[in-house]
Amino acid sequence: MATSGGKGKIFEQFGKTGIDEARRIVDLCLDHGIVLSDTADIYSKGLSEKILGEALRGNRNRAMLASRAAAQQAFPGPGQPAGSAA
Repeated sequence: MATSGGKGKIFEQFGKTGIDEARRIVDLCLDHGIVLSDTADIYSKGLSEKILGEALRGNRNRAMLASRAAAQQAFPGPGQPAGSAA
């Protein structure tokens, strides 16, 4: 699946999957036994997780998610140095 959200130069190269397209892809995957999705809050500044969450609405009991539990936020907030946790 293309990167949901597709924000930033790197992610835009892979695509800009929105909620409707993500829902279609997730439904196809689940129907064919593909149940694992990998995401992280640093992908597209968190937009990837929001889109995946919406795409899984009503199907969360059929899916497994992998995410980063201790990843440092790549996009610091105001007054935070790069690489600091948000």
